[in-house]
Amino acid sequence: MLKNLLKKILICGIISMICLSTQSFAQRRSSSPALQDITYRIEPIFGYETVYRSTPKSHTVTRMFYGARVTAGIDIVSAELEYTQGNDTKDYDIAPEKIKTTDEKAKLGIRSTFRLTDLFNMSTRLGCQAKKTTQEVTNLGVTTTEEKPIEYSPYAGAAFGIQLGKAVRISIGTTVVFKDINDMEQNEYQNAVAVGFGI
Repeated sequence: MLKNLLKKILICGIISMICLSTQSFAQRRSSSPALQDITYRIEPIFGYETVYRSTPKSHTVTRMFYGARVTAGIDIVSAELEYTQGNDTKDYDIAPEKIKTTDEKAKLGIRSTFRLTDLFNMSTRLGCQAKKTTQEVTNLGVTTTEEKPIEYSPYAGAAFGIQLGKAVRISIGTTVVFKDINDMEQNEYQNAVAVGFGI
């Protein structure tokens, strides 16, 4: 399931990678990093997100989510690949009586990290998200399962981090997923804590 999800965002994500890579091309051309300067980082992530729901009426839901992120590159530009999952269950006084929603999200994009001091840093991120939604709907005692079409959306975010030695980095950040530029209330917001382990 995850493999198919990631394959489908590859085209969308590679566009954002190319755009941001060209911005730093001139700088990297004059001082290209050696292979040993490239850092690979694995980051378990968890936090809270606010998502939009249109059924049975328009509303938002705040819930926990968890996942992992892999980054590769140097501070000025790194590629990132992220997978998260979250679910929520809501009971209603009108039909349908209960809806359980599970969202799987994969992000592919670019991030840049700016060192403020030896201890503190800030980072920005930009890319494309693919979301697969599965809903279990209970109506009049009968439960049905529906898988919705995969949605593709751009995302952008920023984070503040603390560097602990050469290998460990802890960051707190916010990411906005832009669902509909004509209706900004549908945007999704993710507030997450990540603990990165460099290789």
